[in-house]
Amino acid sequence: MNRKLIVTACSACLIGLLLSADIARADIGDQEILFTVKRSPIELPGRALTPGTYEMKFQGLERNIVEITIANSGRAIGFFEVLPVTRNRRRDGVKMIFSPAAGGTPARLEEFFYPATKTGYKFIYAHPIAPAVAP
Repeated sequence: MNRKLIVTACSACLIGLLLSADIARADIGDQEILFTVKRSPIELPGRALTPGTYEMKFQGLERNIVEITIANSGRAIGFFEVLPVTRNRRRDGVKMIFSPAAGGTPARLEEFFYPATKTGYKFIYAHPIAPAVAP
């Protein structure tokens, strides 16, 4: 009798853990990153973020459009297309990768990763148009 009770209790716990894991994965699309620009502007495709605190989150389940707003006001800065990228290992904390500022231009926010993930996202910047070559 005690053995049946123990097996039933363990089974119920296991089912509960499996169900809660599915719920946690479903919430990934709602993740937000709160970040602060402290001194010089940061470039995004077609925009520059001046010093202040911003919020970044995905729009929809496809995870290819990121919305950036001014934190605590909800005022939209813009919507930006991103592509998935991978890194070698998971790390704690949010990781944001910038390209160095060059020649008076602001540093670009290139990629970002959520904590404990190998998959991150890369912003899509327009390539400069090559000058026309005279025939």
